[in-house]
Amino acid sequence: MSFFIIRGGFFGFEYTYKVFWILVALAACIYDWRKNKRRDYFWIFLIGSFLYIGAEVGMFFSGARTFTDRFIFGIDISNLHWFTIPVAAIADVPVIAVFCLFIGDRLMNKETRKAGWIFFSLYMIGKNVIQYAVLAILGYKFTSIDVGNPDIFARRDMLDLATVFSIAGMVVLTIVWLFFASKDARKRVLFMFLMTVAFMSTWSLGEWLTGQRWIETGADPTWTLAIPAYQFVFFAYDIVVEMGLFTLSFLAILYIFRSIRGRLRKDISESKTVEVTNETG
Repeated sequence: MSFFIIRGGFFGFEYTYKVFWILVALAACIYDWRKNKRRDYFWIFLIGSFLYIGAEVGMFFSGARTFTDRFIFGIDISNLHWFTIPVAAIADVPVIAVFCLFIGDRLMNKETRKAGWIFFSLYMIGKNVIQYAVLAILGYKFTSIDVGNPDIFARRDMLDLATVFSIAGMVVLTIVWLFFASKDARKRVLFMFLMTVAFMSTWSLGEWLTGQRWIETGADPTWTLAIPAYQFVFFAYDIVVEMGLFTLSFLAILYIFRSIRGRLRKDISESKTVEVTNETG
């Protein structure tokens, strides 16, 4: 039995929205680089993009993920795979990893917790509340979903073996690394994970309620809506494993190769020292 996660609406076809959030994520990277004199979020963005673009290319050629109509600024880009695959890959995973690490880093320290809650609120409102309020007002709802439509905007096989084993490998790598990681690194990982699960849970609920995302079972061309228990299990798998744990591997890889600093508190104090020095100089 196969299970498929569906992008049945706005999230599936609108690439203007994806490009916008990629630019916002890059702005967050630049903001932290300028303020704290580090490139942690750039590294997360880059390694996440490298890994997940590779995954999306693999799923595209294997047929594990299928796409139909895609648009940007009202222009049909459905056949521009060289553009749509990287954009979808970056917007769907690395961008979220950047935001969740960015917010988690600020919530984990008392000195920056207030700013963390402000960024968290802005992100949740901008990414969830406004979008789904508009969709609900326009009449989108779960009861109107187009189950089994072969021309749905995007359909991904959640039990594709290559994908499952790839994710499992990255998760195992992260778990092994955690045994040797410093206390500060583990704390950073924990907050990133909590932010990812919180965001993805809220986002997935909004997607489901407005009929943008659901789980199907079966095979081409006889897909049917999965029963509620399977819906819950596979949404939970998507949230906790495919996003929550998988994105932690980006951070683990960067720590393993010493591409980012290990102590956030030290970074903040260093940043303050630099600012004071600049002011007195």
